[in-house]
Amino acid sequence: MTTDRPTPDSAWATHCPDAYPEEWYDALELGSLPSGFTRFASDEEAALILGRVNPDDFARRQRVTSPPAPIGRVSRRRPNASREAVRQRFRDFSTFLRTIHPNLTPTQRTIWLAVYGFSERGRATVTQATLARIGGVTVRAVQKAMSGLIKSGLLDVLEKGRPGRSSVYRYRVP
Repeated sequence: MTTDRPTPDSAWATHCPDAYPEEWYDALELGSLPSGFTRFASDEEAALILGRVNPDDFARRQRVTSPPAPIGRVSRRRPNASREAVRQRFRDFSTFLRTIHPNLTPTQRTIWLAVYGFSERGRATVTQATLARIGGVTVRAVQKAMSGLIKSGLLDVLEKGRPGRSSVYRYRVP
């Protein structure tokens, strides 16, 4: 595990130099992406970075595209959403409702649920203004609620936003 940029001759530098493995991010308990990285690696990219897949197989997989859906038939499945991920998401929501929900203020509940609703793979990119609009509260109330959620360990700020830019949050359940 490292927070350094990939070496120039590596497969990582060739195929996805701006991607950082989520597994390392969690293991190192980082508060934001290391310098020079702009996004988390996809599952396929992480496999390449961690050496689970060789560069030739990775390149071959990137060229393969799925066949188009038959005409007149619409797929209801979300791309990249495995059944286990959906099950885990439901378990997180259920745990929140059964155990955590009663101990929070109404605004904290609303903000957690909004972040949960915006999340994909546990991460949500959303502005505080949007959260305020959804919750029917002020931006200051959102900030106060987020502070409480962060202190209680139910929310992490992965990337701080700037004026006009969304922050990236991760919801948590104990």
